[in-house]
Amino acid sequence: MKQLWTLLKYNYKSLYGFHGFKYSWKYEKEKLYLNFFIYGLLLFLFYNIFKVYIQINEFLYYNLSLTREQNLMIEGLLNFTFLLLLTFGLAGSYISTVSNSRESNYVMTLPLKPWQILLSRFVPGYIFQLLLSLFVLMPVFIINGISSNKPFSYYIFAFIITVLIPVFPMVSQFFVFVLIQRAGYFFGKREVANITALVTNIVFIILLKEITGMQNYLEINKNTNLSIIKYKLFRLTDLSNIFYPVNIAYKVITEKGIISFKYLLFFIFISLIGLILILELLSKSLVYIISRSNEINNKNKQKVYNMERLFFKRQSKVMALLQRDIKLFYRDSTFVIYGFAMTLIIPFLLIYSFYSGMPELLKVISNIEKDLNTKYFITLITTLVYILVGGFNMIASTALSREGKTFYFLKSLPINPQEYIKAKLLHCNILSIIFGILTCSFSFFVTGLSLICLLLAFIIGFFILNIYFSIGLFCEFCIPMLNWENPRVVVRQNINVLISMVLLILFVILSINVITKISKLAIYMPYIAIGLGIITFAFYKFLIYFGTKRYYEIS
Repeated sequence: MKQLWTLLKYNYKSLYGFHGFKYSWKYEKEKLYLNFFIYGLLLFLFYNIFKVYIQINEFLYYNLSLTREQNLMIEGLLNFTFLLLLTFGLAGSYISTVSNSRESNYVMTLPLKPWQILLSRFVPGYIFQLLLSLFVLMPVFIINGISSNKPFSYYIFAFIITVLIPVFPMVSQFFVFVLIQRAGYFFGKREVANITALVTNIVFIILLKEITGMQNYLEINKNTNLSIIKYKLFRLTDLSNIFYPVNIAYKVITEKGIISFKYLLFFIFISLIGLILILELLSKSLVYIISRSNEINNKNKQKVYNMERLFFKRQSKVMALLQRDIKLFYRDSTFVIYGFAMTLIIPFLLIYSFYSGMPELLKVISNIEKDLNTKYFITLITTLVYILVGGFNMIASTALSREGKTFYFLKSLPINPQEYIKAKLLHCNILSIIFGILTCSFSFFVTGLSLICLLLAFIIGFFILNIYFSIGLFCEFCIPMLNWENPRVVVRQNINVLISMVLLILFVILSINVITKISKLAIYMPYIAIGLGIITFAFYKFLIYFGTKRYYEIS
């Protein structure tokens, strides 16, 4: 058990990047203080969000209690939590199940049983989903308890429900991830296994949502006089027909006395059954995945780092560097989930949820009269969506840091710093251009916007994103994080990632405020695009100058 506890701590620190704090405390205290300052700002923002969320819960509970329908809110939020854990919590389960080479080598040296290895992967992802569950459920449970003068046992039961409800979505996610990864590793295709497991889980979520019968329920009840609040809550409560554990949790909260206690015991029982099932059925498969991952890593190691062979094969060093950078980025699950997967999954799930929940709103938008101001707003909204999606991949803000100590090896090769910077910028633009085209295509089919406006939206978004990428690369050349032992530190403890994300979010918020107040900018949009092109070129030239200088100074 001592080895299991050691592995649990290692995986927990690895998943959430706490290894970086220990290193920074010893060797980079100035950077650590700056990280604490940024995290303090984020915690302050989170505190205000949580405060507003509590106020919203109080408002909803009060209005529903006037008609004695407060239990509707509890059932709706229980189902919403289950959906949230299935979708947003997917990231924690994905990173927990996907192995990287350093962790695999460390795990295989410990005298552990297969179920202990799986449990050590399950717990860190469970902590992430537990935090989501606490955030959503505890405020409404406390409000309900205080308003209804519930006994102390109610709070204990509510806490147990909150703690155990993440088990069910995680069990289903682990089944999908581990089994499909094993199938992929059987054919020796690690990347295909990881991506297929992720996509399959997303498809599973969509099918689960479709078979609940929500659309038919809406068609039957669309003419009722329910308020918007009740309308949305009724949609959520309808999910209880398929999320049976959520229905049991609802009974635990709303029933009284011995009946509530019986439902609680049954809820605990099925939670333990789910956990025991994955420990018994999936543990050997996970060990097989880890061992196959080590084999594939050893085979591919020479291919990834042998730059000189790439230079001989290709005349363009920029393309060779680009190919190498893409391999470095997509060989590790951490960069995949934060680069490609988060860029793809979050917009996809949001668009799908928006469309499936409010299809009539999209019809209204598509049939709206397209005057000059309307075209202006739709064009700018399309641009902002392109910027938000295209800039979310963190490729620029981790450009140098994800190299690690191999960056010093690169400096010994005959590489021009300008070629290195161009390769990094090209990599940044590959995903952003793809998602820009998808965003404009979606806007075209939904709104019927003209191709000229869509082209203008794409050009403006492209220039703004390249300015954003230049700033991210500039920060990386200023403060690169090259000395790390775990790639997750590059994402979670990298000050450049925080700066880039804050800049992106602030820019989108400020842009929304501007476009809603100034409508005369519509006639100046072509000139704005030209001006942004000039600014982008200036940023590019400055980045080339500064990056070339810093390339040789970094040590």
